[in-house]
Amino acid sequence: MQRKAFKSIDDKWVGLLKEALHKNERRPVGDGWVTVVELAAKLKVGTDRAYSLVSEMVAKKKVERFVGAVKLEKKMARRVWYRPL
Repeated sequence: MQRKAFKSIDDKWVGLLKEALHKNERRPVGDGWVTVVELAAKLKVGTDRAYSLVSEMVAKKKVERFVGAVKLEKKMARRVWYRPL
């Protein structure tokens, strides 16, 4: 009996957390934000090279980084955007 009571409470929490996750898309505000994939396409280089370039620029504090999330079909996915300072 006791386990069933806990299960219903757990189910409620899981439902609430899933609902909250799907509503909380976090995207950067302002102009000039791009992902590494978008940057690689613009520069016509591979994604590995683009990641290397962006990492160097972040280390030199010439590029700003924003970690956010986007809603996909069935789940949230983490995304990182960059823009020059």
